[in-house]
Amino acid sequence: MIYTVNLNSSLDYIMRVGHLRVGETNRAERDSLVAGGKGVNVAKVLRAFGLPVKAFVVTAGFVGAEIERQLSAEGMDCAFFRTSGNSRINVKLKSDAETEINGRGEGVPDETVEDIAAALTPSPDWLVLSGNAPSGTRSDVYRRLASAAGGAKVAVDAWGGQLRFALEARPFLVKPNLDELRDFFGEDIPPEEAGTYAARMRDAGAANVLVSLGGLGAVLAAADGKVYAASAPAGRLVNSTGAGDSSVAGFIAACEKGCGAADALSFAVASGSACAFAEGFPSYADVCNLQRRVSVREV
Repeated sequence: MIYTVNLNSSLDYIMRVGHLRVGETNRAERDSLVAGGKGVNVAKVLRAFGLPVKAFVVTAGFVGAEIERQLSAEGMDCAFFRTSGNSRINVKLKSDAETEINGRGEGVPDETVEDIAAALTPSPDWLVLSGNAPSGTRSDVYRRLASAAGGAKVAVDAWGGQLRFALEARPFLVKPNLDELRDFFGEDIPPEEAGTYAARMRDAGAANVLVSLGGLGAVLAAADGKVYAASAPAGRLVNSTGAGDSSVAGFIAACEKGCGAADALSFAVASGSACAFAEGFPSYADVCNLQRRVSVREV
C-alpha cells in the first residue's frame, strides 16, 4: 500500500482564456473547479496506474467540504483530517502562457499532525510527503511523519526548511525542481550542472534525488551512486499543473515494478510529460507509449 499525505489541499480553479489582457476584463472560454494539492495529485496518478493508494488529506471549511465531496465521488480511498479556517483556492490561468496564483492555506496544528502520524499504521510500503505545508506548520513536520512510518520508503516533494528537515529522515526519494535546488544550495545553478548538485543533495541524506527540469527533462542522482540525465519528449504544452506530481508517481510506479534507476527515470519523465501534454492526468498506457521517446544517459 502507498500512502500520500496532503497537508495543504486545494480547489484548483482552472480558467482558459484565449488571450489574457492584463489590466482589462477577461472572460474565460472554459473553466473547472478541481480538488487538488500535490499529495492528492500523486494519489490520483498512482490510482490511474492501478496501484493501491490511500490519501491522507487535511481539509478546512466550505472549500475543504468540496474537496472531500469530489474525492469521495471519484471513489478515492481517503482519510480526511478537518481543521479550522478554510482550505485554499488556487487560480490557474491558461492562456498564451500559464499564470498561477496559489492560496496560502491554513497552518496544520500539532494535534492534527499527531493524528496523521498515528494513522500511518500498519506501516505502508511507501509514504509520499508532497507539497510544502502551509505557513504556521512546524518546519520539521515531514521528518516527524517519516519517522512515524516505520520501514516505509519515503518520497518527499518539498522545499526550503521542510526539505532540509526531511533529509534528516534519510528518505528514499526527494524531487526538487531546478529553482528548489537553487534555493537549497543558495546558488544560481545552470541546468547543465543540476546533476552535480543532485549528487550533493544525495550525500546530504536522500537515497535518490530526482531533479525535474521542465522541457529539458530531468536528472537523477541514484542510489547506485551514478547520475543519469533524461531528455524530455517533444510535445505541445497543454497543462503543466500536476506534471511534477506525475513524475513522482511515475518513479514510484517504476520502482514497484522492479525497474532500475535508468528505467525509473525515463518512466518518471514520461509520466510528467504525458501530464503536461493533456488536459488531465495520464493513463498507464499513455506513459508507456511516451517512454519510448525518452532517452537516458549516464553523466
